[in-house]
Amino acid sequence: MTSFRRMRMNHIFRIEWRKKRLFFAALGMVTSVSFAQETPDLFKSKDQMMASATIYYHFKNPLIKKEFDAGSDWRQITYNSQWFQFEYGFGKAQFQNYLGKRDTLSMRETAFMAHFPIQKLIKGRRIFDIKGALMVPALSGGFGFRRLNNNASQSVFKLAPSISFQFPFVGIDFRLNTNFSLQNKGLEAAKNVSFYPEIGIKIDGLYNMMDAERMTVANGTGVYNKLTSGTTRINGIEYNLICIETIPYKWERNTTIVGTFTAIAPHYAFRNYGYAGQTKMIGLGYYIRSGFLYSDFLIETGKVGFASEASEKQTIDNYQPGPFFKVNKEANELAGQYRMNRFYGRFGIDLFEVFAGQHAGVDINDTKFTRCAVGLGLGYAHIKGFEYEANDGLQRADAAFEADLTLLSTSRNHAKFGESGAFFTLYASIEAGALVYTVETSRYFQANLANTTNFSIAYLFPYARFIKKYKAIKAYKSNQK
Repeated sequence: MTSFRRMRMNHIFRIEWRKKRLFFAALGMVTSVSFAQETPDLFKSKDQMMASATIYYHFKNPLIKKEFDAGSDWRQITYNSQWFQFEYGFGKAQFQNYLGKRDTLSMRETAFMAHFPIQKLIKGRRIFDIKGALMVPALSGGFGFRRLNNNASQSVFKLAPSISFQFPFVGIDFRLNTNFSLQNKGLEAAKNVSFYPEIGIKIDGLYNMMDAERMTVANGTGVYNKLTSGTTRINGIEYNLICIETIPYKWERNTTIVGTFTAIAPHYAFRNYGYAGQTKMIGLGYYIRSGFLYSDFLIETGKVGFASEASEKQTIDNYQPGPFFKVNKEANELAGQYRMNRFYGRFGIDLFEVFAGQHAGVDINDTKFTRCAVGLGLGYAHIKGFEYEANDGLQRADAAFEADLTLLSTSRNHAKFGESGAFFTLYASIEAGALVYTVETSRYFQANLANTTNFSIAYLFPYARFIKKYKAIKAYKSNQK
């Protein structure tokens, strides 16, 4: 009897164990099916760069005639946001003055264009902006405006087919530029028609990696009246008819949010003035974006351009000319650069969220993918030395200073009196995901001639988002095995 019970219990146990094995197998199948339904096929992803910045560099200015070549390079930054494209280029060109001599002047170009990827020709795969590669053919077209700092200008029509090879975080763009002059006001150095290839380094705004979510913040309905006119003939008499048709429509207001994030970022500040030396600063920053509040902490090193002279000098009779320092933009003979390290923090607010977001239905606590901020900063500038752009710049500056016995020995009157000290900044920035473009005005308490306005770019690396996406790809691969 005992043996029979033992055999029966073993038989029941084996049956129960088979049931459990079938249950867990079925559970695994359900889980696998559920995961497959909720997770797209990552290996078929074609995540394009939805927002990006591209840097182009030419050893010579391709926009000017050979006889006006100033021996200067040409640099250009292009910003893309889906179909919208903005370009800013800068360099130098020669200009023949009224005495028949050639002056070397700064040249700038701004352009607004439309950018259209050719979707059917896109090849490859790219996942979350951090894995894979795509080939994206596209066509861009629009209008540009060039200007020398003596107000000579030219407007052009621009057409540029391109092929973009997009990798994780970065890409390489091959582009053929064709420019047609529409109007030329004294810019005789510029070509009327120019055609040139260029290669650029593309930097991704990380739209997909940052979990950008497009959402509707307001919607509604409305009507508009459509007027149509015609004629009709009744009893031999012609009448004019006007018909009013009321047509209903729906509208919605959208925004793209990414949520609060922190990031580390390389930082590059630059500017090319005619009245001041070139600014070239590189650095590293820690950035916090939380709703409408922004804060940045930056360390930079490089060269900051200073102007030739102040518009109002500091003299014995005018030893306190006022707090609103301005440089003389007509003078450029004594321009130069300070070799400098800067340590500072900036604090700002998102203008759109604070002043317009509430009326547009946007939550002020949501961090947007595209942002527009203003703010101020305070820090310390360590000056390591200075240099003039002209070889005899220091001698000429000394001679001009010593010739006027009323001038005081201050940094407003001579760059050599500039010293390390505190500075503050006012800035405005446009940001698209990881891309940050900033215009910044700095005021140095101990180096007044460096009080100029510069541009800067930064590339935010949201490390927490990267780790999240990396783990998601790894989990997906494990589930496919």
